[in-house]
Amino acid sequence: NFLLNLVQALRGSDQAEADVIDRFEQLLMISHYYCTRAACRQAPALQSIAVKISVAMLRHTDVVPVDKGYYEAGMDLRGLGRESEAFVILNHYLDVCEAIEEGSGNLVDHSDLSSTDFPSSVPIPAELHLNNELNLHEEIREWVLAVSMDQKVDQVLPTDDRNLYESSLGISDQACLVSGYPVMGRQPVVFQRTHRLANRDAWSKLTVAARMAPQTDIPSVIEFIEKWCGPANFLSG
Repeated sequence: NFLLNLVQALRGSDQAEADVIDRFEQLLMISHYYCTRAACRQAPALQSIAVKISVAMLRHTDVVPVDKGYYEAGMDLRGLGRESEAFVILNHYLDVCEAIEEGSGNLVDHSDLSSTDFPSSVPIPAELHLNNELNLHEEIREWVLAVSMDQKVDQVLPTDDRNLYESSLGISDQACLVSGYPVMGRQPVVFQRTHRLANRDAWSKLTVAARMAPQTDIPSVIEFIEKWCGPANFLSG
């Protein structure tokens, strides 16, 4: 709510510069997705949405520490058994970690991610996200090495009919407010005040989970979205 109030105040100010507003709106969006992911992890039916958020957050690794982002997305994909994608993401995580240890982002090869909207030029953190959990870091290294020798696992990111990785936003795509993935299909949910969108399936799952598990943080996520973007009370197209 603090960031939302700040963004609204900046938008109402005649003195706020556009790039400052854009920056704080990006921070608001990132915070929203982190909160939504945490809430989704409280409901088994929403685990797939939580994983989508982790992957979609990689487009914000110019703000989110890059090794943290790739670690979380890779481990979430691995947890769902999506080994090909997990391999690519965690292999990139290891490349980033090597760059952190060497103090140079020039060591990071982005070619395996050419079908994504993940930024290739990002700040290199001062220390590893897993600096205090090096055993886990080493386990990831061993897993990536093992998968690299498994010919049954495709070691590339799959692409869709846009020739993009599924989480990536094309030029005309808008991110789903629930999952961060591109809004696809007919009749997405539209939020009245801002005309932001959500995939109908993701919003439906979120609202059902809120009714089924009112003790979780999911109802609060829905309340925040509607406070921020307006009621989800009509559909486009």
